[in-house]
Amino acid sequence: MSRFFKHAMDESAVTASLARTLAIFPMSAGRLVRPRAGEHTYHVLLNGAGGWLDVFDCSGTLADFDGYADWSVVGRHTQRLNNKTPPPFIPKLEPEAVLAGTSPLFACRITRLACGGSVMGCTFTHCIGDGASGASRSWLLCAPQG
Repeated sequence: MSRFFKHAMDESAVTASLARTLAIFPMSAGRLVRPRAGEHTYHVLLNGAGGWLDVFDCSGTLADFDGYADWSVVGRHTQRLNNKTPPPFIPKLEPEAVLAGTSPLFACRITRLACGGSVMGCTFTHCIGDGASGASRSWLLCAPQG
């Protein structure tokens, strides 16, 4: 999922609110562990290893991305609609790395736009559930208002 903002994001406030949110959702800060012999399911090691948060600069502006609602991003597969290819606002979690326990289960990217606006893109692995919207709402409650 991604959200567009007309203003620059306070990266330190985002980092702090993400840390508070991951404390509420510890599975998102853990790593997937392969089943042992005789077991049939993966489990999450609640080791507090954290998620990814990276920051990128983009020469584009909000106006350049008008019509972003026409883009459909589903996991690693991006549908190209209306001859538009979306920029990489949403980080990718590689399934092989997630299953090997070497990748976080949550990732977020802040993209700073040339106009002063921002885009925040987040993704969760579906190995731990389908709670992206629930965690996002909780993150918004942890974030400073203003």
